[in-house]
Amino acid sequence: MLPSQTSVYLLVPNESNERVLHPGRVVVLEGDDQLVIEIAATVLLPASGTGVNLFFEQGTKFMQQGATLIEAREPMAVATTTEAPASGEQPGTEAPAEPTRAICIRPEGKPVSAESRGSYRVSVAALEIPARVEKERDCRLVDVSPEGFAAVMRTNHRLGTVVKVKTEYEGEHLDGRVRVQTVKPLAGGKFRIGFLCPSTEATMRRSLQKLTSAVQRAQLQRLRRSA
Repeated sequence: MLPSQTSVYLLVPNESNERVLHPGRVVVLEGDDQLVIEIAATVLLPASGTGVNLFFEQGTKFMQQGATLIEAREPMAVATTTEAPASGEQPGTEAPAEPTRAICIRPEGKPVSAESRGSYRVSVAALEIPARVEKERDCRLVDVSPEGFAAVMRTNHRLGTVVKVKTEYEGEHLDGRVRVQTVKPLAGGKFRIGFLCPSTEATMRRSLQKLTSAVQRAQLQRLRRSA
């Protein structure tokens, strides 16, 4: 059983069958076989009794374990954290933390190696990473993987078209062309667009791999600091 404060990723089923990993952390062990995990309150959860997957670091390996969702609890109170003052701000500026909620799950079976780590998307909405797509600046990344990413933006793009993208996070740069894979209209006239990097674009794939790894490291470090 995973100990308290372990940083984890949760994979929950959704209607679009997308595999998105949501970062979280173990809060407490309940009984002999249940874990309470804290995740973002914005994660859409399935009904109680649904199977989910848990991912976590074990030594130097990335592991996965099946689990059953027992219950989802009410969102937790939003705390505030004191950020380092940015240019032009007064010291001690209070920034709201991302609202979270607790869920109770029961792990099933034994952990196994998650060898297909690269095929999973990592949710990055909370990191507010900006990107430029063609002429539109400040598009917001919502998930990334070594094969592509999704962004929320004002401009709609036709399926199958190739667009130029540029973004940077923690010193990792992404600059090249990707293909529009999915388009989903959102409220307020915006669109959630999924982009795929062709397997022939080896340099872009390597950049996406590095970007995904940087995001995972940042999320795990952030969870450890908040523990």
